[in-house]
Amino acid sequence: MLGGGGVKGEEKGILLVGGACGIVTGAFVVAGLGVALTLTPSLPWTTEQSLVNFPKNETAILTSYRLAYIASLLFIVFLVGLYRAARKTQPAAALIATAFGIVAAALTLVNFLVGLSAGFGLAQTYATATPSNRFAVVVAAQAVQEVLSGLSAATILSVGVSFIAFGLAMRRNPDFQKALGWVSVVLGVVVFGLLYAELSSLLAYPVIAIFAIVFGAKLVSLSRVS
Repeated sequence: MLGGGGVKGEEKGILLVGGACGIVTGAFVVAGLGVALTLTPSLPWTTEQSLVNFPKNETAILTSYRLAYIASLLFIVFLVGLYRAARKTQPAAALIATAFGIVAAALTLVNFLVGLSAGFGLAQTYATATPSNRFAVVVAAQAVQEVLSGLSAATILSVGVSFIAFGLAMRRNPDFQKALGWVSVVLGVVVFGLLYAELSSLLAYPVIAIFAIVFGAKLVSLSRVS
C-alpha cells in the first residue's frame, strides 16, 4: 500500500503529465492553424472550390489533420489532469467539464476522419467525372459539409460547456486563483459566441489553444508545489 507521500507523488505526476499535454496541445493547435494559413487559395472555400483545391493542398491538409489527431488525444490526457486538480471543492462541475471536453475531443476526431476520407474521395471523383456528372458530386459534397458543420457545432457547444463548468469548479478551489476561474468562464462564453461567426470552427481553435496552454502551465505549476 502506498503511504501518504506515495499518493501525493502519484498526484503530482498526473498533474505534471496533464499539464505538459495541455501545453503541447496548445502548441499543436497553433501549428495546425499556421499550416491552414498556407492553403491556396485562402479559406473560406465554396463546395466546388474544396473539390478542386483538396488535391492541390494535399500535404498541408494532411499535416494539419495529423496535428489535430494528436492534439485531440493529448487534450483528453490534459482534461484528466485538470479534473484531478479542479475537483476538490466542486467535483460535480469538474466531472461535467471533463465529460463535455472528452466529447468535444471525440467529435473533433470524427470530424477530421470523415472530412479527410470524404474530402479526398469526392475530390478524386470530381476530377475524373464528366461535366454532366460533376453536379451530383457537388451535391454529395454539400451533404458531407452539412454533416461536418453539425459535428463542428456540437464540438463548439461541448467545448463551451466544458470551459464554463471548469471555471465554476475553479472559482472556489484554493489551488486556483479566482481570476483563473473567470478566465475559463469567459473563454467558454467566447466559444459559444463563435457559433454565429463564419468559419466558427476555425476561429474556436485559438481559444482552445489559449485554454490548454494557460491551464496546462497551471497544472505544471501545481505539480511542483511541495
